[in-house]
Amino acid sequence: MLQGFEDFTSDLTAEEIRLLVPFVVKGLKRHIGSDNAITNKEMCQGLNNFPPTSGFKVKPPKLRKIVQYIRVHGLVPRLASSSKGYYICNDDVKFKEYLESLMARIESMTLTYDALEYQLLNT
Repeated sequence: MLQGFEDFTSDLTAEEIRLLVPFVVKGLKRHIGSDNAITNKEMCQGLNNFPPTSGFKVKPPKLRKIVQYIRVHGLVPRLASSSKGYYICNDDVKFKEYLESLMARIESMTLTYDALEYQLLNT
């Protein structure tokens, strides 16, 4: 959980993992290829209108946390995302490009962190 963002980054509860994750996994497995991507907004609407999961009122930050859980636990292999939404990427070249993009974002965030930490320690 990120300090100052608790409402957005709270950890998943056992009940959310038990009830929401399987529905999201099942839904994501139908979205193969970037042309069949599904957006965060579409998934939230689906979950919020589906009787077994509608009691949770899933918002975009919570769905991102669910997707992170799914990725970390390997529940939907090769789950990628783009501005079009989430999708399974079976193209090795495109998946490597996605991983390179992810690494570039990590490196950018690390540079920002290092600069801010330097400012903290030297001002």
